[in-house]
Amino acid sequence: MIIVSVITFFHFQLAHDISVIENWIYNNNWEILILSKVTAFYSTLYLLSLKYIPIKEYVVFLKKGFQNPNHFIFVAMIFLFTFMTVLGKAQYQENHSRFTGHQLVAFIGNSLFYLLDFSLLYFLRNIFPFYKKWENQFFISFFTAMFFIISILTVPYQKSLIGFLLLHFLTMLLFTSSQSNKWIVGVCYVIFFIGPSSFLIGIDPVWGSDFAVFKLTKVVSPIYVLALWFIALFYFYYMRGRRIIY
Repeated sequence: MIIVSVITFFHFQLAHDISVIENWIYNNNWEILILSKVTAFYSTLYLLSLKYIPIKEYVVFLKKGFQNPNHFIFVAMIFLFTFMTVLGKAQYQENHSRFTGHQLVAFIGNSLFYLLDFSLLYFLRNIFPFYKKWENQFFISFFTAMFFIISILTVPYQKSLIGFLLLHFLTMLLFTSSQSNKWIVGVCYVIFFIGPSSFLIGIDPVWGSDFAVFKLTKVVSPIYVLALWFIALFYFYYMRGRRIIY
């Protein structure tokens, strides 16, 4: 809100019409949102004195959490994308080629929106480990709740898609926990599903399908959405379990 207020102030100083200001803010919503996220990210590092930790320690954390993701995660993502496209009756938008820049921003913006909080949570769990299971679960639940509440208060316009914020974040955590806290699986979900689905089929909490390649012409029932994600997660856990056994 502070950033938007500052921007609005300078627009008024330039005697811009209110409609011009609204259009500028709308077209640059992701840039403003990510700037706010990055500011909050570094502010948190500063308040917790994490910025004084040597870079090499963060590199150690990243190496510890790296593991080549198995193909089950990609099968699950293809399943989700395919059925969301079919159930939502995706319709090709002929004028989408005019908005290539917006599509790139949507991909980067949606990806960073989750990755910044996800990386903060990952580093906090490694720097301040919880040895009791309930403490770890409470911390993750609290962090997720704060992520969702703050997102509701900060993400503008597409309130109909706000549920995907919580769903995506929880899915990221579930994929990661399934691999013994290996961050690479959660990152794969962000880069190969959240990012592409934002500009391809309009699952974008800020712009919706305004600049997407395809538009979902039918609202997919929350029950169907939850069922799809349950099937995908069940498949991933089941196939991973079989791989470990055999």
